[in-house]
Amino acid sequence: MNFFLQIDYEFLRWIQANRIVFLDPLFYWISSYTFIISIMILGFIGLFYIKNKVKSFQIKYYSLLLIFIASSTFSLILKYIVKRPRPFVVHPAIIQLYETSTFSFPSGHTSIAFTLAFSLVFFSLKKYYMILIFIWALLVAYSRMVLGAHYVSDIVTSILIGFMFSLLIKPISKEWIVRKT
Repeated sequence: MNFFLQIDYEFLRWIQANRIVFLDPLFYWISSYTFIISIMILGFIGLFYIKNKVKSFQIKYYSLLLIFIASSTFSLILKYIVKRPRPFVVHPAIIQLYETSTFSFPSGHTSIAFTLAFSLVFFSLKKYYMILIFIWALLVAYSRMVLGAHYVSDIVTSILIGFMFSLLIKPISKEWIVRKT
């Protein structure tokens, strides 16, 4: 095993060995409901901005939906290109605490959570909403490692995917505003 993969494994093993066991059900719940919570957040934002008929925010919202879908699709395609086995498959010391059937790299849960969190920076939300969304995204990322579903490199890459896709929201929004006016 090369040095990088060994560090990746050791760090994951350390995270699992130092987890607070009674919080496992909470992390399981967070992982299980990541997609549903993401859709609910998108729905609430959409209802608010569409109901208030603020055109610039509607365009940002449609851009957010596009970027959310693009990020999710990119992560899924990358997962099937790389085909990295789950940590618990390769390393018996990693405890599988979450049922999963596909590959490990990247973490789809983490990429959608961070795509949403980073993208919402452009919505001028109140600071405490942003803090809550980033805490939720960090909990999603951490839960994926605690539950043995992902290596640290899977998580870091997924955060970068979320960040990179969220950077597209501003230029896409501006392009749609210019075209619609």
